[in-house]
Amino acid sequence: MFILIEIEQGLISFIKYKSSQEIANYSSINLKNPHNSIYKNLLTKTFSSILLNRPNGLKELMSKAEQTKAYIIEQAAELFNLKGYAASSIADIMQATGLKKGGIYNHFKSKDELALAALDYAVSLLSQRIWSVVKTKRNAIDRLQALVASYLIYIDDPPIVGGCPILNAAIETDDTNSPLRDRALQAMNSSRSLIVRIIKTGIKKGEIRSTVEPDTVATVIFSAIEGAIMMSKLERNPIHLKRVVAHLQTYIQDLALNK
Repeated sequence: MFILIEIEQGLISFIKYKSSQEIANYSSINLKNPHNSIYKNLLTKTFSSILLNRPNGLKELMSKAEQTKAYIIEQAAELFNLKGYAASSIADIMQATGLKKGGIYNHFKSKDELALAALDYAVSLLSQRIWSVVKTKRNAIDRLQALVASYLIYIDDPPIVGGCPILNAAIETDDTNSPLRDRALQAMNSSRSLIVRIIKTGIKKGEIRSTVEPDTVATVIFSAIEGAIMMSKLERNPIHLKRVVAHLQTYIQDLALNK
């Protein structure tokens, strides 16, 4: 969910505050902004999981209960991404975390609630990996190419075991009307939105041709990468992902105003 990137960046300046509620209520957040309800909600849901990706010392800012909840989310995210949500039993979660059933349900009302938190966490790992590369570039073409190339890291150093969490959740829930499907859809749309924003900025700055249609390009890039990940994972051969990334690099370069 690429919207988490924006929230994660904002958390840097608010990290000294212990609770997610304090962060959400921080005075620099304008609560009159209609979008802030979304940010506040996501901050509350993902605060612990985002902290997991900070230096270990920052975990000291969390209470013991918050650390336990974050640990459950982290372990469940790997389990669900590898085995699937439906196939993972509460016994599997207990084994992965080393906690008893009561210890898990003390933090989550249901397996469904844990699944949503776990997906948010898994997607945040992917988002942070991509953003760490994209943010170093200034030109829109360079940013798009860096974004695409960042997926090659999946081959040797995936951000989370089991493949792309968005793709895995989408495949498992596409025929359902579950909250997990809705969350996977949000993650997909947010991923596309990042690409759209980069392209629109590039057009505005004269780096990308004005005739380029941002939504179309975003769909092409995202669907090509996710399809290649699926093929490479199924065949256990990275060649498909490498081919798609190489093709997209040329495709993206052709978007430039001055080639």
